Amino acid sequence: MSGSTVIEIFGDAALQSWEGAEALIDAFLELEERTGEAPSINSINDVVYLKLKEYWGRTITVEQLKKLDHFLSRVSGKG
Repeated sequence: MSGSTVIEIFGDAALQSWEGAEALIDAFLELEERTGEAPSINSINDVVYLKLKEYWGRTITVEQLKKLDHFLSRVSGKG
């Protein structure tokens, strides 16, 4: 599996709901754990990236916010 496969499988779900976005994040983190392929801005398209950033303003738990923040910092190369 690769980052593009994760987007193919979970990208639409991430655009539809936080639960879908969390599934996408979890899949990327599992991919990294198994293969060493870290999430990067090249792994996701701009639409998905911007949608993930929108979830910061939504009602999610502190733990979910930490997961989102960690993932986006990894994707943007700052984590």
